[in-house]
Amino acid sequence: MTAGIPGEPDPVMGELLARASRQLDSLRRVTEGVSAIRATAEVEDGAVSVTVDGNGAVVALELGDAIARLDRVRFAALVVEAAATASRDAFAERARVVTGFSEEFADLVGRTPED
Repeated sequence: MTAGIPGEPDPVMGELLARASRQLDSLRRVTEGVSAIRATAEVEDGAVSVTVDGNGAVVALELGDAIARLDRVRFAALVVEAAATASRDAFAERARVVTGFSEEFADLVGRTPED
């Protein structure tokens, strides 16, 4: 490591700090991207609608008038079906967000995602 001129910014340290800042920005974007994911699935012509977040956790459950005609077993099956479909969609979106992050971060650290 070379010593800089006293009182002058160290260009190596400056580049290191700039690179770390870009990496933190990338991490922040992926975190925000995953946090923003919402996916909704509706089944049985709107009898049940489930919305999940990027982790697959249910954040909303809407029930239509048609549920009044369902027995409890069918109702439960529809809730599970809608939640599973919404989760699958959310996880697909999450995979796209994380893949984009992996490619971007690999560029920031100077490696390929496969390394």
